[in-house]
Amino acid sequence: MELRTLTTTFALALVSVAALAAPTARPVQASCALLPPLPRVLATAPVVFVGKVIATRNHSMTAMVRVQDVWRGKHVPKIAEVNNDSPEDFLLFRKGVIYLFVPEAISRLSPYQDNACSATRRYSRALARYRPRNAHRP
Repeated sequence: MELRTLTTTFALALVSVAALAAPTARPVQASCALLPPLPRVLATAPVVFVGKVIATRNHSMTAMVRVQDVWRGKHVPKIAEVNNDSPEDFLLFRKGVIYLFVPEAISRLSPYQDNACSATRRYSRALARYRPRNAHRP
């Protein structure tokens, strides 16, 4: 019976420590679930471009991008820097991969800021249907 009491006490201690540590953990970003439909995001974002990652650094959270097609925005350079402030694996940049970049609204010039809640994603042929008529080379 003593072993069971000890095990129960240990389990409660672990749960308590986890509960105390939770508030110091990274906050949950509920806004990701509220992202508007992609067509609306692309129509209202200040900067949208398609580009190929030619180099990464900072554990693949920063990408140097050869911009191929500018969908929205002025003064998008031929080589842009995109900094991801979220270590989420699905937004870590991969060298050689083409992405549709929709960086944060606060960054209208390179280096751009991005995060896991943006509409940035790997580019696919299915996304070509959203390309605006006035898209252009950088």
